[in-house]
Amino acid sequence: MQKQKFCKDLNQISIEELFKIPLNQLRIFQVPDYIKEALEEVKKELKAKHILIRPKIWVSEEWICPDGTAGIGVPFYLGSKRLLRMEKKEVGFVEGETKEKAKKLIRHELGHVVDNLFRLRRNRERINIFGKNSKKYPNRYDIQPYSKNYVRHLKDGYAQGHPAEDFAETFAVWLDPQSNWKKKYQNWGCLKKLLYMDQLMHSLQGVQPIPYDKNTYYEIRSMDKTYGKYLLERKKKFNLKDTFWDNLKEGFNCRFKTNEKMKIKHFLSRYGKEIIGPVSFQTKLPKYLVKRMLDDIKKNNSDLMIDRILPSKKIMSYHIIDKANAFINEGRHFIRL
Repeated sequence: MQKQKFCKDLNQISIEELFKIPLNQLRIFQVPDYIKEALEEVKKELKAKHILIRPKIWVSEEWICPDGTAGIGVPFYLGSKRLLRMEKKEVGFVEGETKEKAKKLIRHELGHVVDNLFRLRRNRERINIFGKNSKKYPNRYDIQPYSKNYVRHLKDGYAQGHPAEDFAETFAVWLDPQSNWKKKYQNWGCLKKLLYMDQLMHSLQGVQPIPYDKNTYYEIRSMDKTYGKYLLERKKKFNLKDTFWDNLKEGFNCRFKTNEKMKIKHFLSRYGKEIIGPVSFQTKLPKYLVKRMLDDIKKNNSDLMIDRILPSKKIMSYHIIDKANAFINEGRHFIRL
């Protein structure tokens, strides 16, 4: 058997070298300590609810609970400060970089674990309330930010993406001892889901799970794709073509040409709420989509400099109205699953 090669210190090699390294040679096989601590704390929450599952955890490409298993994959980049910075820079976001954020994700993935270990997707009442797990997963979904038919746990209205995610998100809220769900979701449509979850989990107290697949899947140690290919795939999944941003930058470069500049993210943080109304009125877009567009501008053009004097709220509104069609046509208002 050929001996597996490992890379040098990740902090000592060039970007070009890093991109060529296979994932299974990055030497990131251990789950970070803070995530282990987060898992142990969430296990105590399960124990308090008398739910008898013992989830495993391993290093993978992303947060994942493979179908039929009792385990959770954790993104490898969380084990390296350099790769964490790269993920933020190249992909635009990371998941689970603090213990509290990790606990939220673990609770969500445990919703899938419980679903797997007790075969709850076959439960007729569960199907009536959440829908069928067999429904095809969409590549993206359009969030309804004001809907009260879904709990609010992970960002971007994740429960709205698919019935399986709705179930997992509802479980996460039910499990969280700080959620105060009976009061927070009083008179919401999703309270029916939470009450059902409460009833269902009480029926599973002290019940041993059915025999399940104890293997681990999508482990980083078995992945031979290069880090560069991994990043390209992630960027392709979450980043759309750049027409909108190119148009935005070109427009500001043409209109605003004085020496006194400020970052657009600072301007929109200060005046964004006052811009939403006029843009919504002129474009006929719902206000939540306009807000998402402004958030997208702040996120993806955080360092774009605009004139400190000229960009009154009115001028900025007109300029954003000009670009709104590109935002919608390129599908930037959809959330990627």
